[in-house]
Amino acid sequence: MNNDLLERKILLHSVRNTIVIVLIYLIYDLIAGDNPDLVVGGIFTCLIFMACYWLITVRFSVFLKRLLAFIYLVCVTTGFLSQGGMSALTAIDFCGILLVFSTIFTGRERNIFIRVLIILVLLLSYVEVFRADLIDNLRVNDHPLVNVVEVIVRLMSLLQIFLTYKNQYDSEQSRLCRANEGLEKAHYQIAAYNKNLERLVDSRTETIQNLNKKLIEYTYFNSHKTRAPLARIQGLLHIMKLKPTYKEDEDLRKVVDLTYNNSLELDNIIKQFSALLEMEISKSHEKAEHKQRMLAVEEDSTVMYKRSV
Repeated sequence: MNNDLLERKILLHSVRNTIVIVLIYLIYDLIAGDNPDLVVGGIFTCLIFMACYWLITVRFSVFLKRLLAFIYLVCVTTGFLSQGGMSALTAIDFCGILLVFSTIFTGRERNIFIRVLIILVLLLSYVEVFRADLIDNLRVNDHPLVNVVEVIVRLMSLLQIFLTYKNQYDSEQSRLCRANEGLEKAHYQIAAYNKNLERLVDSRTETIQNLNKKLIEYTYFNSHKTRAPLARIQGLLHIMKLKPTYKEDEDLRKVVDLTYNNSLELDNIIKQFSALLEMEISKSHEKAEHKQRMLAVEEDSTVMYKRSV
């Protein structure tokens, strides 16, 4: 939510409606003409709030918000002392100030403002009960229509501020809903893309696995087929070692021993190769099982996400 824009709108509504109320009384005082002091005070107050309105539109700042809060509190106090003390208008003034600046201020400033407002209410209540001599009513002879118009304007001001905040809130909620819909749509698009990508990867992986499987089976088959004639060769060499000629002919013995040792070395290499192939086959099966488990977990998480949405 754009807080600066919302605060500026609320303050502009409040100050504008205050100017309207002051102008109503000023026009009435000019027409009545029975109290020049009220006319001077009305002009001075109107100029102050016009200057505040101009500052809000030109240079909105935290200092201006604090200044306006102080001016409003002073105005309420002045109105209390000069318009008969506690009344319906005073209560509406306090409600309007509380609504406006509780919306404008946040955190520590809001707490300070509320405490100051409570202290001011307690002090004015003390004056109302124990020091009534300090209270005067300069507008005791005002026409009732003026008071009615003022109350209507003040209530319309509170309603306008409330609707401003509500419209801003509804607009922000609508924007968040649209953003969530966009995120959900993007999620489904990514999920579909990932699914297609997984299918492509699975297809290629399956092709590679099939080729590897065939290669492993072919190599495993060859290694076993190679050991059979090698074992027969080793058997023949062993038989030759039992012949008398093996012991008598030194050259024959060297050839037979060398051949037999090489056959043992070749047999050892084939055994190692077979063990390596068996290990690779075992790893391939483990990878396939792990992949199946991961796919199951991803499917479960996708289902849970859809349910939560």
